[in-house]
Amino acid sequence: MTATIPIAPQFQTSLRLMTEEEYLAFEIPSEVRHEFINGKIIDIPGESLHNNKISKRLTRLLDTQIEANGFESYLLVARVRISNDAEEIARYHYPDVVVTGENEPDTRMVQFPSLIAEVLSPSTEWMDRGKKMREYKSIPSLHYYLLVSAEEMQVEVYRRSGKSWLVDDYSNVDDVIDLSLIGATVRVGDIYEGVVLPSI
Repeated sequence: MTATIPIAPQFQTSLRLMTEEEYLAFEIPSEVRHEFINGKIIDIPGESLHNNKISKRLTRLLDTQIEANGFESYLLVARVRISNDAEEIARYHYPDVVVTGENEPDTRMVQFPSLIAEVLSPSTEWMDRGKKMREYKSIPSLHYYLLVSAEEMQVEVYRRSGKSWLVDDYSNVDDVIDLSLIGATVRVGDIYEGVVLPSI
């Protein structure tokens, strides 16, 4: 749903689509996050405390390993830029967890993510598995896309393999997810430590 939000005066002259620079000028000082799709500002649904706890656990587990390898993680706040030759205007999404190297040329955005993770919720799962997944996979630098269930102990890991993607499911407490390209391994049970799952 397109957001109905106050727009800065310089953007109120018409209902025309925003340019990318206009979106960034509006979004960066905003206290509320908005995605940017086809020139339109889109509201981001609020994150539940349950989902946020899982995202934080994953971020902390990654941080203890990846910083020594030149990577950094971001929780909920990093806008990822997605651009391709078929679209004139870039898109921006806010994944739950993003890992990127230290070579980002623009501090306003992440353009070269190595890992993106989304914690699934009933209202957004269809998007995380559909259009967003396709858009994320189009980013050349992306090696891993994780879908983390908030209903049961299950993590789906999509890995780039040449021009294709492979997927592995992890659902046992002692399963270990190998993320060697960013210098990390993550035990599934550690992601869900302290999280009360509806299915348990």
